[in-house]
Amino acid sequence: MAEYISMWKRFVDFSGSSNRRDYWMAFLFHFVISSVLLIIYYMTSQSVYLYHIYTLVSLVPYISLMVRRFRDIGKGWYYIFIMLIPIIGIFIAIYWLAQPTGRYS
Repeated sequence: MAEYISMWKRFVDFSGSSNRRDYWMAFLFHFVISSVLLIIYYMTSQSVYLYHIYTLVSLVPYISLMVRRFRDIGKGWYYIFIMLIPIIGIFIAIYWLAQPTGRYS
């Protein structure tokens, strides 16, 4: 949970780096929270905008976390755009994000 809180505290910090544990633990909590909100969204009509608001609010902190993680493995911030390549881009990004610190330095 500390890594997830750190993601929010450093939400505008696009410099520096985040190690593999920081990234994947924050991703896990982000995924769980998003999944729970999505289930609530589909089960009730009361919280129609809750999932969408959380997604929009967490977009910048999550992107800054990814930029720091790419920097930690020796890649530039612009490597975040690799995920825009259909089908294979996300797999390449996951492979890089799973690498140990400084592998490509």
